[in-house]
Amino acid sequence: MMLTNRQIRIRLFESLKNSFFRKTVIISFVLLFVLLISAFSLIVTRFEYKLQLDKQKELIMEKGRLDEEWSQIVLEYSSLAAPTGVEKFAHRDKMSLPTKKNLRFLDLKEEASNE
Repeated sequence: MMLTNRQIRIRLFESLKNSFFRKTVIISFVLLFVLLISAFSLIVTRFEYKLQLDKQKELIMEKGRLDEEWSQIVLEYSSLAAPTGVEKFAHRDKMSLPTKKNLRFLDLKEEASNE
């Protein structure tokens, strides 16, 4: 008994249809879908982790740079606030301490009457 092409296609389609709705095939497709979803989520999670790691490294480098800058500022402030530093700037700008002749006291009552 020889089958025609049409009969072969019909039987093949029916056997495929019957086998597709079996429990094992459905479970296999569900497990394959779960596997693909978990693999994709793993890829996304690793990518996000690497991005966050790069950002953390940049922030650590920025913190080091800011700590160094802060140390320079504190050092500069302490050198400028030292008495020898103040004297050096005063001498360079020809400043001196006021004498008794240069001292003047302001009287608030006199200033109010002058205005």
